[in-house]
Amino acid sequence: MDFGFSQVEVIYIYGECKKRLKEQEIAKSAGVSGGPGEKKTLRSIIQKMERCCPALQHLPD
Repeated sequence: MDFGFSQVEVIYIYGECKKRLKEQEIAKSAGVSGGPGEKKTLRSIIQKMERCCPALQHLPD
């Protein structure tokens, strides 16, 4: 599927979304909560990217 980005850009965006989601989870465990919609949005983006390109699921964190 063509996102209008290069493969490197797609991998970078995917990695940044995963990193931000992990940061949200760490913040939540520390008692700091971010915007309620951000975590849901990040999960949605990650899931959509994984459906379009299953190989992303095999990238290390």
